[in-house]
Amino acid sequence: MNRQTRRLVPVLLVLALVSASCAGTIRDRMRTSALMVGEAALDIDKMEQQIARANPPIYKSPEQAKQANTVLLRMLEAARAYERGVKAWPADMPDMPQNIWEAQSIALKAIAEAEHILAGLPGTEELFKLLTKLRGYLGG
Repeated sequence: MNRQTRRLVPVLLVLALVSASCAGTIRDRMRTSALMVGEAALDIDKMEQQIARANPPIYKSPEQAKQANTVLLRMLEAARAYERGVKAWPADMPDMPQNIWEAQSIALKAIAEAEHILAGLPGTEELFKLLTKLRGYLGG
């Protein structure tokens, strides 16, 4: 073994160990955030139900109420799929499974759509805060 190779071996060993520990750490962090994703999604669902039952109505039309309900349901389903996917992520799999990426993307897109639909409606401030919190938990 030449001198450069002897110097390179310890560096490569340290890099390999750091990468292995980071993969576990990322997965563990995602597991923790996935629990918060599930809780935030349920809080959003409860808040949306309160808004839907508000008297006088917050939504400007039945069509707007239907759009909001549809997009928030899609977000809820995607967030729960994300939560289940992260929970089922095998420890021996270093890369994030495709189903988690897909659920994350769908949830983030639904959050953006919901914000667009709800923009300017009175009484939706708390819902916006929850959507922002959920986006953060999802890494968006």
